[in-house]
Amino acid sequence: EQPEVEEERADHDIEKDEDEKSGHASIPDVSHHGGQDCSTPEEREHETDVKEVWFAGAHCDVGGGSVLNETKNDLARIPLRWMIRECFVNNTGILFHSSELAEIGLSPCSLWPVVKIPIPLTPPPAVQVKHELEPTDGTLVDSPPATPLPGNPLLPLTPLTLASLEDANDAVMPIYDQLTIAKWWWILEAMPLRQRYQRHDKTWRTWFEMNMGRSRKIHGQKRFPTYVHRSVLYRMQELGYVPRAELLANPSPIWVD
Repeated sequence: EQPEVEEERADHDIEKDEDEKSGHASIPDVSHHGGQDCSTPEEREHETDVKEVWFAGAHCDVGGGSVLNETKNDLARIPLRWMIRECFVNNTGILFHSSELAEIGLSPCSLWPVVKIPIPLTPPPAVQVKHELEPTDGTLVDSPPATPLPGNPLLPLTPLTLASLEDANDAVMPIYDQLTIAKWWWILEAMPLRQRYQRHDKTWRTWFEMNMGRSRKIHGQKRFPTYVHRSVLYRMQELGYVPRAELLANPSPIWVD
């Protein structure tokens, strides 16, 4: 669930493969002001600034808890590093132990006094060998015209290389789907639960349904920017990963680091 906060920014990471046991992801329209709930714009001094970013994995692969703390690499380290960088970018004042930052693959020097976000370099264009075109005799008779193999329109034409080696190592780690590991979660999946979704006009839709293992939905992709961590794209490239949450190619998502 997206928390309501008094701060001017609330960063929100969402897993792309988690089923919707807790309902549809939505951003609340109620802000906190001086400890009081404010339901009208006139009562608000500050609007909550929310940045929603999607990551690869199920619930524990994003929030943590799928592997032991001593595990060298896992998917949950990627959103953890991103959230900590956002804490420094937005001057939240949260204090961290520098030694523990190093344990999750973050250098304290990359966070203070200036936050250095690892942005991948654009790979050089492929070298093309020029040659003269000459007529040749056909060697295949009555062969059908060649058709290109279907590809994922989200993938770049040139191989993607992540600037962070830690992100690259973590991005290809296994996904731990609790509906496969702990079958008893299916009890909740088969129970009709109340669902709520906030429309673009800020009204709410409420209904009951059984989730039955469905993935999350990314709403409003044609109306608003969709932020996806670049490690998702890298996983798609390296492992042929297909996110269960549908991700549109047009308009294309905004890849963040």
